[in-house]
Amino acid sequence: MKEPLKAGDVCKVVGGMGQQKSPNLGLQVTIKHRIFGDHGMDHREYGAMYRCEGQGILQMNETGNYQKTDWADFAGIWLERIDPKTDSKEIKNEHSTSST
Repeated sequence: MKEPLKAGDVCKVVGGMGQQKSPNLGLQVTIKHRIFGDHGMDHREYGAMYRCEGQGILQMNETGNYQKTDWADFAGIWLERIDPKTDSKEIKNEHSTSST
């Protein structure tokens, strides 16, 4: 059985609300903490949710456009833990993080 995700874990984003169109796919993020809903429960559809930080993370704003925030909430099923023994250079960051 896999160890549950926890604060400090470094993960690769493998899913999201936009499914395969998510602009965050492939990004490397660090879990800051687990978050709970209004009633102290996991998300009813996606399960455990985690607040994550990472360079280049985008979130959709209320107008439907993406903006760079460098943090977002991800379902655990959208995160794949990166083994700390693995060279992090093997993880490709598929997004350009140049500032405009």
